[in-house]
Amino acid sequence: MDECVLTVCVYLTSIELDQLACVAGSGFALIDLPNRSLNYISKPLPPPTAAHVRFNDGACDSKGRFFAGTVCSTKHDIPGQLYCFDPSTNSATLVDKGPFTVSHYPPTERHSAQSPKDCNGLGWSADEKTL
Repeated sequence: MDECVLTVCVYLTSIELDQLACVAGSGFALIDLPNRSLNYISKPLPPPTAAHVRFNDGACDSKGRFFAGTVCSTKHDIPGQLYCFDPSTNSATLVDKGPFTVSHYPPTERHSAQSPKDCNGLGWSADEKTL
């Protein structure tokens, strides 16, 4: 595989046992383990956005949906966004147009206190009401 895989998630009910679901730079994909290949199942980023951002991290919920976020591009004023791939519809949708994550740490020379950041460490509360 030439492309960097960023998150692997074993969840899809219709995949073969020799495949893993993942999020890679351009979207949601399957890793074919025997062939060591990456096969995209959804590239949801619009072309103007895709040229400047990439997917970064993701996680599955208890319903088998794969949520994944993108990195922001402050240079192009594109916030980090959150997408969801639903295997029941075999499609990905934008669920949070962003900025999905912001820093609440003290400001630095490079970032203000509310600078958009990359999507990292997705998780849910025990009752699944809070992402």
